[in-house]
Amino acid sequence: MDNWTTVISFVYPHEAYIAKGKLESEGIETIIQDELTAQTNNFYSNAIGGVKLLVKESDFRKAYDILIESKWIIEKKEKKTISTRNTKNKLLSAKLLHYSSITIAAIAAGAILVAFYLIPSTSERLTRNRWCFNSMYYDNYEFFPNTLKPEKSINAINFKKIDECEEYIDFLSNGKVILPGFNSESIQAFWKIDNKIITLWPINGDMTLVNSSKVKVLSDEESTENIYYGTYKVKFESNFLILENENVIIYGTRYARY
Repeated sequence: MDNWTTVISFVYPHEAYIAKGKLESEGIETIIQDELTAQTNNFYSNAIGGVKLLVKESDFRKAYDILIESKWIIEKKEKKTISTRNTKNKLLSAKLLHYSSITIAAIAAGAILVAFYLIPSTSERLTRNRWCFNSMYYDNYEFFPNTLKPEKSINAINFKKIDECEEYIDFLSNGKVILPGFNSESIQAFWKIDNKIITLWPINGDMTLVNSSKVKVLSDEESTENIYYGTYKVKFESNFLILENENVIIYGTRYARY
């Protein structure tokens, strides 16, 4: 039975998940360790040696090479192989670091328990923030919303902040969501969350659009807004929001807190 060993460590959990996805796409099983500690405070992350990405010892060489090829690990040119001695030294250093961090980990344990109960749910994270709409893809097509704004006075000054985004997604606590329009006003729809699965459906309550094919949208046989309706997995990576299903993916960035 294979033992697990650390192949790389990160300061931030989202970096570990990106590398995890790369290795698992190559058929390598992985485990992320010390994620909750790092989420509580970056200081704790440094103290325990970072968020660790573990692989089976039999996969270590393959995983290491993939991470080098993906630029996650930068190896000096003169070192083309990993010697057994260097590997043992790394393991010894890791053990020493582990033992030296026991005291800090014990102190942090109470803080982690408190933080666990303070971590907002998926629904709370969606409704407590306003999300800047970054991009949306269906198969090999990218969609570009264009929400029509109320007409301004001729004498009005047309300006915006440098960091202000053009389109927004607002998840409201009353079960409605405001989505960017397609050469139209903002689109109102309903949303509900079940664990980390979110469903969007039209304001008229037509649930058949949730599971329907979006092919007719591409041929202009259906309204472009129908591209929104469906069931998505919800992912948060740092300040980024990702809604994804088999065909559609929507990217957003946290713009403001409510």
